[in-house]
Amino acid sequence: EEPIQAKSIPLYRKAFKYAAAAIVIVAFGLFYNYSDFSTDRKAVVENYQTILTKRGEKRTVTLSDGSTIRMNYETEIMVPEEFGNGDRVVHLKGHAHFDVMRDEDRPFIIYTDDSKTQVLGTSFDINTHQEGETEIIVTSGKVVFSEKDQLDNTVTLTINDKAVLMANKEIAM
Repeated sequence: EEPIQAKSIPLYRKAFKYAAAAIVIVAFGLFYNYSDFSTDRKAVVENYQTILTKRGEKRTVTLSDGSTIRMNYETEIMVPEEFGNGDRVVHLKGHAHFDVMRDEDRPFIIYTDDSKTQVLGTSFDINTHQEGETEIIVTSGKVVFSEKDQLDNTVTLTINDKAVLMANKEIAM
């Protein structure tokens, strides 16, 4: 009787099986993460009103607390639909001048992609048009300016002070 010979499976077929399994796992992971991201983003967008200006367009927005935002060209702000309830938070991309109504109990907070500015009542200018940098100039009052994720990297600015959060996350005055 002849011995039974084991059939050898070519290496590329073995690799194909593992590659197919890896693709399925990666695809599932991406789908799972994307669905979480889109759900979170949808919730943020549903609770905020987005206001945009186009090239060459300027716009003044008055918020329910009496604060005004003078938006420069190609600027986007996101404001909670119920701005008067709870925190006063605005998200900014672009260039805008803020005249904030004083409210000791509810600080006014502006987030950019990389910075956080907190005020009680003052006037100041924020510009994010320079990629990777956020510039702030205070025209009246006092603000606390910091990197968004490193709140210990903070400066307090008063009238005529200027600071720039650089791309390297350092604040220059």
